[in-house]
Amino acid sequence: MRRIASGQAHLLREALAGAIHKLPARISVLIPSIVVVQVARLPAEGITYWANHRWHIHLREEDPAHVKTFTVLWHLKRIVDHPLRKKRSELGEPEWDALASHFANVAMEADHIEQDQTAGNPAASHGACASRGGGL
Repeated sequence: MRRIASGQAHLLREALAGAIHKLPARISVLIPSIVVVQVARLPAEGITYWANHRWHIHLREEDPAHVKTFTVLWHLKRIVDHPLRKKRSELGEPEWDALASHFANVAMEADHIEQDQTAGNPAASHGACASRGGGL
C-alpha cells in the first residue's frame, strides 16, 4: 500500500507540473469535486466532509503554507482511499492515517529540498502533521 501511495504522490507531482505548495489554492481547479476553504480558529489542521456532491476540505487559516499543503495532501489521500477503506477491513484508522501521511510526505519531498536551501528547514514541523489522526 505504501508503494502505491508513493506512486500516486509522484503522479500528482507530475500532473501539477509546478510547486506542490500551491496545491491548496489550485486543487478546486484541478479537481472540481473538491472545495478547499480556509477557516479562522479551526480546532484542527483540517477537516474533510462530503456535502452537496463535493468533498470539502477546511484548513486552519492561521497555519503556515507548508502545513496547509501537507493537510490538503493528507485529506486528498483519505478522499482517494475512501471507497477502498470500506472494503479493506484488515487496516485500521491508524494505518490509513499513516498511509495518508506517507503520501503527503512523498508529494512534498521536492518542495522540502527547494525550501531547505532557501529558508531553513520547514519540513521539521511536519512531524506534528504526520503523526496526527483525524480524517473523514
